[in-house]
Amino acid sequence: MQAVRAAATLAVLSLSLSACGGGSSADDTDSTDDIVDVFREAANDAGGTGGDGPDDKPAAGNETADAGSGIRAPEFLLTGSFSPPAGWTLDPANCVAYGESGPPFFDYYVPGDWIRRSAGGSGAGVTMNGDHTYELPDGTRLTIDIETDAYDGTDPIGADNRPWTSWDYDITMYEESGERTVSVVYDERSPVEIDGETFDLYALDQAQSDQLSASEYKTRIVFADVPTGGPAGRDRRPESATVTFSWNAANGAVDEATVRDILSSFRVATCAQEGLVELYEILTGSDFS
Repeated sequence: MQAVRAAATLAVLSLSLSACGGGSSADDTDSTDDIVDVFREAANDAGGTGGDGPDDKPAAGNETADAGSGIRAPEFLLTGSFSPPAGWTLDPANCVAYGESGPPFFDYYVPGDWIRRSAGGSGAGVTMNGDHTYELPDGTRLTIDIETDAYDGTDPIGADNRPWTSWDYDITMYEESGERTVSVVYDERSPVEIDGETFDLYALDQAQSDQLSASEYKTRIVFADVPTGGPAGRDRRPESATVTFSWNAANGAVDEATVRDILSSFRVATCAQEGLVELYEILTGSDFS
C-alpha cells in the first residue's frame, strides 16, 4: 500500500496550493477530498493513520495524526544562500506566481546570455514536473526538466514501476533482418555538490546510438524528508526530483562545468516549502503551524 500512498502524494502535488498561488473551486475541493481519502485508507491499511483532514479532529483511534503526536513537518535541504556568478540570471520555481509554468520546487541561476524560449509543466503551484528550454549563444536548444520522483517506501520507483536501480535502458527495434536491441548506457561522473549535499551525476552521449536524438546530464536531488502517515519505522521518506539537462549534440556542445555550476545554484523555493508543508498537513491530518 505504500506505493498507493506515494501515488496519492503525486496526485495532490499537481494541485495549485494556496501557498503557491492559484484559485480554487468546488470541483477542486472535491478532488482534494477524494485524494486525501485514498491517502487515509492507504495509511490505515499499512497500520498508520492519515487523519481526517487539516481542519478536523482525529477520529477515535487516529490520535497519532494530531499535531502533538510526534508527526514531524517536512524538513528541507538546499535552503542556504547562494551567490551567483556575475551576469547570471535567476530562473524561479513555478510557484512564484499564478500561471507560471516550468520546473517546480527549485530556484536556480543560468548564464545571462541564455534565452528562455519555452516552458511547460503540469500546472501552477507545487507540480509534479516541468521544464524550461533555453537558446544558447551558439543557437543550441537545451532543456532543463524537473520531475517529481514516486516512491515505494523509501525506494524511488523507476519507469518500469519497480524500485529504481539504473538510468540505463534498452531500445528494441524490429527490422527486416529481425529484432535488434540497443542498450543505452549512462556514464557515472563525479558527484555534484549543492549547498553542502552531494548527488550522483550521470551523462548520456547520444553518439553511442543512432536511435538517440539528445545527449543528457541527469541527477536525482533529494530536497526534503517528509511524513508518510505510516507506522513507526515507515513514517518518513525522502522527497526528491530527477533533474535532466538535454540537448541535440549535433547542434552544439554543452560544457559539463556549466551544468555543474547551474546545479550548484539549486535551492528549494520558499513558496515550494510552504506548499509542501500544506500538502503534508492535508495528507497526515496534522497542523504544523
